[in-house]
Amino acid sequence: MQTQTSAYRFMPTKENELIILKERAKLLAEIIINKDTKTELVSYIKFRLGKSELYGIEYTVAKEVLHHCSYVSVPFAPTYIAGIFNWRGKMVSVIDLKKYLNIQQSDYGDDPYIIVVKAKQLVLGVLVNRIEGSDFYDAKLLDKPIVSDSAIKSEYLMGLNKGLVGILNVDRIFSDITSQLNP
Repeated sequence: MQTQTSAYRFMPTKENELIILKERAKLLAEIIINKDTKTELVSYIKFRLGKSELYGIEYTVAKEVLHHCSYVSVPFAPTYIAGIFNWRGKMVSVIDLKKYLNIQQSDYGDDPYIIVVKAKQLVLGVLVNRIEGSDFYDAKLLDKPIVSDSAIKSEYLMGLNKGLVGILNVDRIFSDITSQLNP
């Protein structure tokens, strides 16, 4: 069994290193404008839910990706609340996106990731199977989501990047979660 290592241990400690890290994070989160084609590219974290479904969350709302992070289940919480964990001194709820979005269930295994997301003045951890990397999309070129009774609500997707990756509308998802928890 692996011991948990805090990501804080790997953070730079020197002031100039922290400045560089913050500048890089800011550049990753910005919308990139390609001057040749006048397209706006938005960067996102690409991750897997279940065995084969790929989704993305924009870097502008993602605050941190945690690996080997433990959380504690909460009794009498809605089924899509996987639990809570301590994130930098704050108690943060962990959302099981597969349950919330009604995606075919499969075990997260021993190695799930939590993406800490801040949107609509709300900070939540989003439980995902695996981080697949990062990519860019042009909002004008996103394919429309497929409308189906068995698929996730179309308003939860901004669209499909390259027909493969569902770009999540985090603001809409968080608004619905907030209204469900605070009727």
